[in-house]
Amino acid sequence: MREPDNPYDSNAVLVFAVVPSEGEIPVAVGYLAKGAASKVARDMDAGRAFRGVFVGGGVDATPYVVVLAAGEGEDLKLTKLRHR
Repeated sequence: MREPDNPYDSNAVLVFAVVPSEGEIPVAVGYLAKGAASKVARDMDAGRAFRGVFVGGGVDATPYVVVLAAGEGEDLKLTKLRHR
């Protein structure tokens, strides 16, 4: 979800995930890293939708998020997730 009014980064992109232990309602899990967020934010503001897949990580590790553009043939963007 875009957060253009975020006081730390006007390009902030908050990531939500369905966490089985939390039920079926998506919960906020962190933000895209600033460098990746600036590109993704522009695309989101232009109306492009994104989906993410968590790869790696764990209790003591920062997970990575692979951001997938909605259109076919789009490049994958690998970015670290900053924990909320």
